[in-house]
Amino acid sequence: MAGGRGRAVAKGGHVVTTSPRGYCYRWGGEAAPEAPTLIEQLRRCAWLPEQASWWFGWNEATLDLPSRLVEASALRSETDVLHVFSPHVEVRWLRRGERRDCLLFCEEALPASLSGWQQTACYSVVPTQRLLWGVRQRITQRKERQEQRGVVQFPRSLNYGIAGEDQSTRWTDAVVVQALAYYDLEHRLMTVRYATIGHQVPGAKEKTDGD
Repeated sequence: MAGGRGRAVAKGGHVVTTSPRGYCYRWGGEAAPEAPTLIEQLRRCAWLPEQASWWFGWNEATLDLPSRLVEASALRSETDVLHVFSPHVEVRWLRRGERRDCLLFCEEALPASLSGWQQTACYSVVPTQRLLWGVRQRITQRKERQEQRGVVQFPRSLNYGIAGEDQSTRWTDAVVVQALAYYDLEHRLMTVRYATIGHQVPGAKEKTDGD
């Protein structure tokens, strides 16, 4: 099966799949790997490049919106649901009672260094998009008023960690997730994995990045 697998790559801001298949893996060990450990493994095999990887998560009390993954130490240990993603892979940690499950989604064969995973499903993949929150606002942070992307519902700025956010010409652009929708054999939508975050001009078909 591995010989027929392709991969998802970012080209000019787009996510391009070279295979119509996506794969779901579940951690097969007793306890799911801790986020810093697995992130380091994925960094070493270039599946979580520092310049193109993000994370988000939440629990009952806290919501962490998508932002650039710079240091694994920034992730909250008390998070009930944690997503880490890049053009190559998305990993999800899901707390279920005292246990935490770990799922991995990708469109290519796992590197040999990633052992301990069991494939649970194979899906058809369709590129899609998700629009993120945020318009230009005057926000006070550290006693200074700044122009940043934000929404009234969240009493903070929204820093998605993408290039060009400090350029005034970008404030009319939408922030868009390029994602991959996973469908089963009956073409039922089973999940959507995030791949990249970037700018898109409203109404334009082409996605643009901040470079």
